[in-house]
Amino acid sequence: MNLYIKDQGLPDIYRGFERVLIEQQRVDKALEVSEQGRAKGFVDFLTNHIGMRSPFLPSVSPLSIYQIKQIAKSQASTLVEYSLIYDYNQFYQGSSTRSTHWGIPDIYAYATKLLIWVVSPKGQIWFQEVDLTPLLEEYQTSLANLVRTVREAIAVGKDYLSTLPQMFRRYSLDEQLQLLYRFLISPIADWLPRDPSSRVMIIPQDFLFLLPFGALKDQNGQYLIEKHTLLSAPSLQAIELIRKRQKHSFVPQDLPPDQSLSSSLTPKSSDRGSGAELLRLSDPTAKLPLTLYPALVLGNPTMPSFSLQFGEVPVYMTRLPGAEIEAKAVADVLNVAPLTNDAATRTVVLEQMPKARIIHLATHGWLGSTECMEGVVALAPNSQGKNGFLTLRDIFHLSSDRHQLPLSADLVCLSACDIARGQIWGDGVFRLSQAFLVAGANTLIISLWLPPTDSSPILMKQFYQDFQGTGDKAQSLRQAMLSTREKFPEPRYWAGFTLFGCAALHPAP
Repeated sequence: MNLYIKDQGLPDIYRGFERVLIEQQRVDKALEVSEQGRAKGFVDFLTNHIGMRSPFLPSVSPLSIYQIKQIAKSQASTLVEYSLIYDYNQFYQGSSTRSTHWGIPDIYAYATKLLIWVVSPKGQIWFQEVDLTPLLEEYQTSLANLVRTVREAIAVGKDYLSTLPQMFRRYSLDEQLQLLYRFLISPIADWLPRDPSSRVMIIPQDFLFLLPFGALKDQNGQYLIEKHTLLSAPSLQAIELIRKRQKHSFVPQDLPPDQSLSSSLTPKSSDRGSGAELLRLSDPTAKLPLTLYPALVLGNPTMPSFSLQFGEVPVYMTRLPGAEIEAKAVADVLNVAPLTNDAATRTVVLEQMPKARIIHLATHGWLGSTECMEGVVALAPNSQGKNGFLTLRDIFHLSSDRHQLPLSADLVCLSACDIARGQIWGDGVFRLSQAFLVAGANTLIISLWLPPTDSSPILMKQFYQDFQGTGDKAQSLRQAMLSTREKFPEPRYWAGFTLFGCAALHPAP
């Protein structure tokens, strides 16, 4: 959600209301308002930019504290919700040149307070307000710039720090990870579970969506992923939608009687007609081996061309041979044939997505920050040469029935994406994760940067193998990260994946 309404020049009224409620010590009500603001921003985005009006859109009315506690209980997760507060007086005065030098959206340089709510599965609620001004006074940086610097240093490599001005090179990557831990985690650390297998669901805001929370380090040098099983949510409204869907399981309506699915959805060893197959079709939430779930696996499609601005010469995205290796590794675990190269077309993907319970797309990702580029993932152009970009609009219009969910996927994984690069600054991750969850997916895993070829196939294969055994996506992703870290210690190899949505294969209603 945009915290600054550029068209009107008005600050986010919801966050202003949060501040008033906090001053009145109405902490619970402020949390409700925080959620209402997230839902309103997303609904406005869908209706204004995607043309989407659906009964499945989140309600703009706030969740009650009772509902929020029920979410924590049903997901067996400690909820951590962040809300950033900005100094609009300084922003309007325009006296600072921070944004010019740091290359970040203007208002983000003026985050002065951080509101944090923690909700335990037992219904306890804690609140902490964090003063962010010491970052500027002691370290001459803003939280937004620190997040950007850390993310780029991890994604690009430690050499990235050497390209920055001296004021940003005085601290090592480890020191900056510890600094982020100090402001984001330390104030609430005593309220987090002690058992590393217990889930902690983080609800970020704005540029915090770009942060690999698992890579944050405490003062003893221990990564957060070592201490907790992490997952995220774009909003608690999205999780509430998933909870409601579990009570009314969605069954795809367009499967042909003989279940003649295309190659990537058909198991290599067909189980058509078996008792397991009939159970899967009658109850998509039945706990079965992942190999019995229809899966769509894609990697390294023939890349489409695009123009950043109208009238510019089209350019082609780079091929991703490592993504093809990853797709084949994942397909082997799921016992399906992957779509690669020319076969991985937008047409085929649109046909198969509504039928798939597991969707793994290892290709470039982009959420349009330009007027002529709104693609979410890059796919191969069809034989007529039409563009191969899969958009949010495409996803929401997969079903012509406005009362039928476009997707029935338990898991969507967008790997090999660099979805958070460029000028999106967190809005893209928020919109993308919320969109897939609202469209019918229970869980979305996305990469915050282009995963290294050496580690990504290993990490993803282990994730799916562990998931088959545990049925817990968050725990499986954590184990895959920790295992990959043993072989590749640097965070860029293992910390780039974030899980949004429900952790369990079948979350309790």
